[in-house]
Order: sequence, then C-alpha cells, then structure tokens
Amino acid sequence: MSYNVSCLSASMRGVVYDGMPFDMQVRDIPRPIVLSENEVVVRVTTAAICGSDLHVYRGYMGGNPPWGMGHEAI
Repeated sequence: MSYNVSCLSASMRGVVYDGMPFDMQVRDIPRPIVLSENEVVVRVTTAAICGSDLHVYRGYMGGNPPWGMGHEAI
C-alpha cells in the first residue's frame, strides 16, 4: 500500500530542548513518516505544558537531547 504525502513538506515547526536548562528553541524539525496502514500523523495546532515539561525545561529530566516538547495536545 502506498501513501500520498506529496502535499506535505518534509519538515514542521516544533519546540526542542537541546540539553541546556532554561533554553528551548522553536525550529524546523523532520516530519514523522507513516510506515504502515495502522499509523497516523495528527496535526496539533496548540499544545499546553505540564509538570514534566517544566522538569525538562529546568534540566531535571528528559532523554538524550534533542527532546521534543508539547505532548499535551489541545
């Protein structure tokens, strides 16, 4: 099965934490790729912050940078 994604650009805007406390960047990041028929990409136009975002922002937690922010979709 093939997927028509020709109307989508190869990148999207995202908030990224690069490992420096109190420093996040809004920049172009690669768009996720749909690999199978049971996967979707959901367009999020607004995202809120939660306590875990604040911990990452302060440098208390997070995986190996870069770390994408904004998991509280509205």
